[in-house]
Amino acid sequence: MMAAGTCTTIFCAILVIYLAAYARVTNLGLAQSHARVQLRQLSQDNQTLRAQLAQVQSPDRIVAQAKSLGMTPGANQVCYIGQNGAAVQANSTTIGQAGDQFPRVASSGANSVNIPSASFGH
Repeated sequence: MMAAGTCTTIFCAILVIYLAAYARVTNLGLAQSHARVQLRQLSQDNQTLRAQLAQVQSPDRIVAQAKSLGMTPGANQVCYIGQNGAAVQANSTTIGQAGDQFPRVASSGANSVNIPSASFGH
């Protein structure tokens, strides 16, 4: 038969292991609960940001903002920036097969910058 001290030692060891496992499970449950709350909050933030993005990207809002900045509708002008940093004006010219439109880039000078006025299209 085992001595009383040995039984007590084994019982205490088992109790300590059980309490450690219980504490670990409790901590993991708490961490999971916090993660669920954070996920819920981030999902709500994501929905809010998506709604704000849709509002900001609204064509009507963009047109109103452009008008408030003094922009006016203009011709379909395109300005290219060359490799040397100088602006060049693009003029639409028919080249290639019939009906194909390609921009013909003409330099506006080495030191001059010819940038068209700000415009927005519909």
